[in-house]
Amino acid sequence: MILHTVEYNYFFESNGDGELISNKVSNSIIRYNTIVGCRGSLALRQGNNMLVDSNFIFGNGETQSGGITIAATDI
Repeated sequence: MILHTVEYNYFFESNGDGELISNKVSNSIIRYNTIVGCRGSLALRQGNNMLVDSNFIFGNGETQSGGITIAATDI
């Protein structure tokens, strides 16, 4: 059973929080998101049974672009 889905978002030079997408729940999907020139990362903090698929992350010279941060298990 999938409880949460984050998909089809576009982040362009979003430089607020260090975690652009932060997941802290189980049974979730994060897919089809595009991140361009942003500080921060896609963060998987807690939870199990997460799917991360077909996300595009382009740093475009932003030195604090973080990609994907994984601190969870069973992803």
